[in-house]
Amino acid sequence: VQYVVPFGEKPGKALEDFLAQPVVTAPPVLGFQRKVDAGKPRFGDVASMDVAKLAKSEDHWDHFHAGVAYRARYDSPDRESEDFAKAVHHWTRALEIDPNNYIFRRRLQQYGPRLDKPYPFYDWVAEAREEIAARGEEPLALVTEPGLAEYAEPQKQFQAAENSEVKEPDPQGKLDRDESFFVQAKVVTIPEKLVPGQAARVHVTLEPKGTAHWNNEVEASLLWIEAPEGWEANRTHVAVALPKKAHTNEPRHFEFEVYCPESAEPGTVSFSPYAAYYICEDDSGVCLYRRQDIEVNLLVAEGELE
Repeated sequence: VQYVVPFGEKPGKALEDFLAQPVVTAPPVLGFQRKVDAGKPRFGDVASMDVAKLAKSEDHWDHFHAGVAYRARYDSPDRESEDFAKAVHHWTRALEIDPNNYIFRRRLQQYGPRLDKPYPFYDWVAEAREEIAARGEEPLALVTEPGLAEYAEPQKQFQAAENSEVKEPDPQGKLDRDESFFVQAKVVTIPEKLVPGQAARVHVTLEPKGTAHWNNEVEASLLWIEAPEGWEANRTHVAVALPKKAHTNEPRHFEFEVYCPESAEPGTVSFSPYAAYYICEDDSGVCLYRRQDIEVNLLVAEGELE
């Protein structure tokens, strides 16, 4: 869950040692295991899972390892758009079955809100890279770059966003909607359900579909956020830095947090941040500026914050 640099060892050396370790294959739970095809990992562990049996399972390790398998595939070229949400669901289920297992809890905290973090999970990566570069060497690339949630510092009190100096891209809602859905939006919230007085981290992923691709010769893709009535958000907007290439088709990730008021009633609270982006239909197609309203559903449960 967190690689701790051994006492007296420099982060740069620790990173090199960490990357040199062989990949550990997950235990064969419910008949899934990693397969290799011509030396390339295939995530047959997910494809061969007995989903019906897993849904009924009361074994916490079944759910934990299923979550690991889904997240591993999500971080691979074979990713499917629902993999992250499924990983979070199974880690949540594992923790529900065994709430005393800190490993299960850490998995969710790794991607969750700052109010629930025990420490920044990968803050040592930047320091390690600096030390390696200072020696005149090039740091080894990570298979998957940690996300913002994995670098985030813990917080004792929720910090709501102040008025933004960035101009809202479409305050009157006049931008054409992406009705052709050149871009698919997926939302994952952590935790899956929260109680009054708790924060949630919202992960939004935008991914071009088919031959559509981003136009990087203009402004950055931006997510504009307005929290539900009575709630607070830690950001008014999130922008993604543009790649150097003029046209790309990578998934784009946005993260922000919302705070559930202590007066909130149980039930589902919905709100719709919107994304504004430049997208091209295909290699020779028209490039368009489009808006997509993205529905976020937050499940508020009965109970008190632990």
